[in-house]
Amino acid sequence: MKKTKLWLIIGVILMVAGIGLAAVGTVSGATWNWRFNFSDFKIHTGSDNYIKDTKALEAFDKLIIDTSTIDINITKGNEYSITYFVPEDRTPEISSKNGVTTINFEKDNSITFLDFSFMFNHEENSYVNITIPDSEAVKVIDITSSTADIKISSLSIDGKISTSTGDIRLENNKMGDMGFSVSTGDIYIDNCSIDSLETKASTGEVKLTNSAIAGKYTSKTSTGDVTISGSELDGFTLSGSTSDVTVSSSTIENIKLETSTGDIKLGLNGTEDEYSIEIYTSTGDIDIDGEEFEKKYKKNTSGSRSININTSTGDVDIDFGK
Repeated sequence: MKKTKLWLIIGVILMVAGIGLAAVGTVSGATWNWRFNFSDFKIHTGSDNYIKDTKALEAFDKLIIDTSTIDINITKGNEYSITYFVPEDRTPEISSKNGVTTINFEKDNSITFLDFSFMFNHEENSYVNITIPDSEAVKVIDITSSTADIKISSLSIDGKISTSTGDIRLENNKMGDMGFSVSTGDIYIDNCSIDSLETKASTGEVKLTNSAIAGKYTSKTSTGDVTISGSELDGFTLSGSTSDVTVSSSTIENIKLETSTGDIKLGLNGTEDEYSIEIYTSTGDIDIDGEEFEKKYKKNTSGSRSININTSTGDVDIDFGK
């Protein structure tokens, strides 16, 4: 009984202390972050020194970046350069050889044992900005990250990007053969021209808007949704489990979709007569331009476009001219 009372008293003291620290943090706007780092065997806090710097980079046609939690923004500029604001122990290592620039951020070897974060203090947010001259074309951008967000805009690029929970955002780019892989992060592609595209997402969503893909777009998903609007694609192939697929105001020459329980809604430019169509579903409903069909729908035409859909319990709704 005495031990129970002792642990109860200790628990109350810790709770009161936690509330007190939270109150202090809220009032002061400070960021509390106490952690032990195995790289230097020291206790660090949220007030550790941050480094802000701008450096010129050698010209390159391939860029390799390895980061964990620090967001990356790559865009066009007047020169090859990098500007960063990062913790002192995360200063990037930069190397260049034979047209290849590698930027590596030291991995965080710490174990956080006490972390109170009140993000009123904006200066604790790390970032990295990389610029590339407008007249230059980067052949390959290869980025690997954990929770970092990646944004690339107004560039001519090929390459691949993979992240776990971080988002990938592409805007106003001219892209060659591209590959993007996320787990719970989302992929946003807007106003881009692309030779070919492959996306892999588990629970993350893929959104393609106002873009053109000259070749095939291949998507592999689990529960993540895929949304396409205002775009032109030569081919769209998807394999997924419970993924929903939504297409609106788009022109797609050839469509092949295989899902389990996800719903499929296609709003396509053109007319039904331009497509040869095969749709099979187990318990899902099929709706073509407002007309309902059960389990399967098949129509062969002389048109060059095709739609092939196979789903289990998912519904299929196709509207042409929308």
